[in-house]
Amino acid sequence: MSEQMICANCGKRFEATRSAARYCSPACRVKSHRKRYVASDIRRNATRATPQEMEQRAEFLIEYAETHGPISVRGLYYQAETANLPGIDKTESSYLKIQRQVLKLRRRGRLGYEHIADATRWMRKPPSHDSIRDALAETARTYRRNLWRDSDDYVEIWMEKDALAGVVYPITELNDVALMVTRGFSSETFAYNAVEARDDDWRDYYVYALFDFDRSGQDAANALREKLERFAKGKPFKVIFRNKRRSSNSASRHENPNVRPPQIEDGRMTSLANLMRSRPILCAQSFKTPSRDIYRQNSLRARKSVRRTSANWGEYGPSNSLTEFLASKRGRK
Repeated sequence: MSEQMICANCGKRFEATRSAARYCSPACRVKSHRKRYVASDIRRNATRATPQEMEQRAEFLIEYAETHGPISVRGLYYQAETANLPGIDKTESSYLKIQRQVLKLRRRGRLGYEHIADATRWMRKPPSHDSIRDALAETARTYRRNLWRDSDDYVEIWMEKDALAGVVYPITELNDVALMVTRGFSSETFAYNAVEARDDDWRDYYVYALFDFDRSGQDAANALREKLERFAKGKPFKVIFRNKRRSSNSASRHENPNVRPPQIEDGRMTSLANLMRSRPILCAQSFKTPSRDIYRQNSLRARKSVRRTSANWGEYGPSNSLTEFLASKRGRK
């Protein structure tokens, strides 16, 4: 049964077959919907990069990896974000963009596989040989004399991040220095085993820590120092802890573009942020310390820092570099 109704859009009368009908035609229904729901003028962030922007990213990634590699993919991402590449910001989605693009560049042959480091995966297998002759030949090929045997000190490099180990390891390997990766806060077991390995060694135990410059990284470094010194009590050696961090002046936001605000997603920073609401004067000082991720520093600079650290100790004492010591062992000048 039809009924006379007035269209809510155009105002004309029409024969309605349903009592709930409001419009005389589908066109009026669409026009009314468009009037009520206006499209937003805000541009969404999820925009596709242009071919020119993709090529700009590719050229940067290739050049940086070839110059400073081997470097981890996350290290490349931080360098790309620091260089303000188009479409790359400090979000997980931007990291995935760099990860996918690096993979494509490697598979297409534009970026060599040897320039990317991955120290998070390894193979566990005992060494084996086809014969005694092969075993002796392999032993002769891989034999390395302990360069620190006659030194007055023992040195180790400790790092917070696994991904950066591939950048530093070529230097520690060359200088026969142990590289210890904590993956965040060091466990009690890892620190205990490191100290126990020096149980019968009377030499001073030098520990150089390369940790992030934010609150979480420095808390991890301080926790490591406390554990090592606690386990070393009663041992014949002394733990000498060196935290390789920049001063507050050199790490200021104006001098260093890599400095960023503290990571609020960190549990300790979240608690501090909540406490700020009730006791702001007590907590304000904690936010004055700038945050600087060790990933963001130039990979070559990180290697030079480790090279200088290990070069200060050798058979000839702190006055001579370890490079000269190695050269003398190899019969070079």
